Amino acid sequence: MDTDYEIVALSEEWFDRAAELLSVMWHLPVEQSRLRLRWKYLDCPLATAPLVFLAVHRGRVVATLAFFASPFRIGERRLVVLCPSDGIVADEHRRHGLYTRLLLTAHEHLATGFDFFISLSANPVSAAGLLKIGWRILAAHDGLSRFQLMPASRYLLRMPPAAVNAEGLVSDPAAIADLYEQIPATPRGSARCCLADPDRAYVEWRYANPTEHYVAIPCYRDSRLVAFAACMVSRRDVFVLDYRELPGANALGQLVGTMRKCLRVPRYNCYGDWLDRQQQEALRRLGFRDYRPLLNTFLDRPSVPVLIHPTMKGAHDSDWVVEGLDLSKAANWIIPEFCNDGY
Repeated sequence: MDTDYEIVALSEEWFDRAAELLSVMWHLPVEQSRLRLRWKYLDCPLATAPLVFLAVHRGRVVATLAFFASPFRIGERRLVVLCPSDGIVADEHRRHGLYTRLLLTAHEHLATGFDFFISLSANPVSAAGLLKIGWRILAAHDGLSRFQLMPASRYLLRMPPAAVNAEGLVSDPAAIADLYEQIPATPRGSARCCLADPDRAYVEWRYANPTEHYVAIPCYRDSRLVAFAACMVSRRDVFVLDYRELPGANALGQLVGTMRKCLRVPRYNCYGDWLDRQQQEALRRLGFRDYRPLLNTFLDRPSVPVLIHPTMKGAHDSDWVVEGLDLSKAANWIIPEFCNDGY
């Protein structure tokens, strides 16, 4: 092991140098990279401990590994889940085991105050390394849609450009938080699950990313809010990050119609793994198609497995069970796309 490398948590001393390295990954100017780094990891309301770890070599930041925090609940039990993200190693410093050292340091420092790590973007190589240190792939479950095993599939709808009309769209983070408060997160059917469920402070922070643009599309009937979709919008794509509706609203058709009318982009994307089967079928009827088919295991070919690891040291099988729910099973999680750090 090269002793010239020091693993440290992000601090103001290393902030600018970390932002410079991350600007390469984010394809952003350094100044924009600084804004994003501060928003994403220092301003996060769940950041009760440093969430970014750095490898320093002779005064230079040469690798980073960060953790994007998301709030979940099982019944009344609140959980904080950390998603490894923004891992980069400078080319000339690869093959020194820096990623593993960063990950093990994070396990040590984040074992208190957080409940699980979950990876939404592992490739076969990194997944193999995670499995060696105790991570697990969310287990397949008979009868589950393949969309629920790994967040690697999305529906893609190609439509001709439409007239731009922003009337009715919501972009202010506080106004988006108002929508979340009016329609609570609910599990599919009557099944208990680990459900992503942000409070107001988290929602306002989440949709205040200074380097991206977000809108929410509300759906009203008789002046009553019955559904909404929260989206990230770029020049070429709309990504649906979250969708909520009141029971029986069946509002996807109306929301997609508003999306077509108001957002002029070539592609509309919605990941299907966190939607229930009825919602998935509704998207198919609206013209969405399977854009990137899922595979049952990451070993079949490069894909995007979901892996989880409890933060406690020397975890046993019982540590995967919370409030009587086995969190090593894919069926027991609902993970909307707002939990994915890439958006």
